[in-house]
Amino acid sequence: MINACLSGLDDWLRSRNLRINTQKSAATIFTKSVIPLNMSTITLDSQPIEWKSQVKYLGVTFDQKLKWGKHIDHMCDRAISQAKIIKSLCRPSWGSHPTTLLNVYRALVRPHLDFGGILYGRCAKAQLIKLDRVQFSVIRTALGLMKSSPTNIILAESGELPLQSRRLWLAMKYISKIFRFANHPLLQVLGDPSELDSLWFNGTIPSYIEACKILENQKDLIWNAQTLPYFLTEINVRAMKVEMYKTDLKKESIDNLGLFRKILADRFGGYVDIYTDASKSRDPDSVGYGVWIPSRSVKICGRLPDHWSVYTAETYAIYRAVQYIMDRSLTRTVIVSDALGVLNKLKHGNINANIDIVTVNTLILLGRARSLGLRIALMWIPSHSYIAHNDIADLLANRGRLLQGQSQLRGDPRELWPALKSRLWDEWTERFREIGMTKGRQYSSVGEYHNICPD
Repeated sequence: MINACLSGLDDWLRSRNLRINTQKSAATIFTKSVIPLNMSTITLDSQPIEWKSQVKYLGVTFDQKLKWGKHIDHMCDRAISQAKIIKSLCRPSWGSHPTTLLNVYRALVRPHLDFGGILYGRCAKAQLIKLDRVQFSVIRTALGLMKSSPTNIILAESGELPLQSRRLWLAMKYISKIFRFANHPLLQVLGDPSELDSLWFNGTIPSYIEACKILENQKDLIWNAQTLPYFLTEINVRAMKVEMYKTDLKKESIDNLGLFRKILADRFGGYVDIYTDASKSRDPDSVGYGVWIPSRSVKICGRLPDHWSVYTAETYAIYRAVQYIMDRSLTRTVIVSDALGVLNKLKHGNINANIDIVTVNTLILLGRARSLGLRIALMWIPSHSYIAHNDIADLLANRGRLLQGQSQLRGDPRELWPALKSRLWDEWTERFREIGMTKGRQYSSVGEYHNICPD
């Protein structure tokens, strides 16, 4: 049956002028049982495919019983090899600053310790300890600590998470990204992750399974479709350049109002000026946006999802302003905002695979407005610049975030990442305090370790 399937695959590839290189192909069986010595021959294009006890795919070594020992040993060797660079940059009496050495660790060593980490499932804890030992050894060298230094203090001094938490963090980032796709193959294969609990008898649950459980209740916050937001845009939108004017006003200068009025009169005479702003508050989290059109005495405000960033909220405020412009068919308008990063992104139309849906929707609206003959310009002013209309937009944004109810808008998965990262740090901080009761008590009791999360 396998040979028949491979023959059909070969025919399908040949019809598209493609071929599989049998010399670079291998076959293996993943099972806990004993592997038969005499396996039937598998052929492709009349060429036999070799049976192997382990195969490497995209840099990850898969052994027949998925014990991950070969892969972990290889990654440890690679990490130790890169760690020699750190040892060459420091000595007991001289060397680079520990901050520099930690950056070398994060750039050259840690990627090897992370590689393939989200796949480790039924992996012996002894294998994971190998990775932990490499991490502790390299960080100890970078910080110039003694060999007797407790491992929890090594991590606290370096501002690093344990590798177990790192693997979960990377898995949460990956799973949150694939939630963007309505019918992602991995999600279809996994189904309900809780039904797989009986497989992890030794307590080492694969990070991607644990991440699926954590994010199960948050996937409704993530925008999803059949494709990435990038493919929703047409070529004219990707090539579009939006007019953007950056003022040279100085922050908190009392002369700003007069200078701003002069800019409007000289450069944007006859334009309808629209002011947008966003606001975010902590304890509790709340996000809002505001739009103010002084010439028409129109105030627009609303509440956004509490986990959204100010950057995304500022983008959405501009999106609502463009919506109003199109609804009223305003021929010439200028949108004034103090979010320079947002304006620069809209100006250049930097559309790539990582672009978020809110920015894409805003660019699409700007493109439609241009096709309808509506001229929209963007203007940047510094915040707190004594421009009354901008202050009104700020007040509207604060009013919007205080509105009752929850927004049903969906956004980019990266909006969830700060809260997920904070959760991991809170969990590690709690574990650190528990470990400190018996290990490294003299260190753990020092006040500076009461909060080990880096700024």
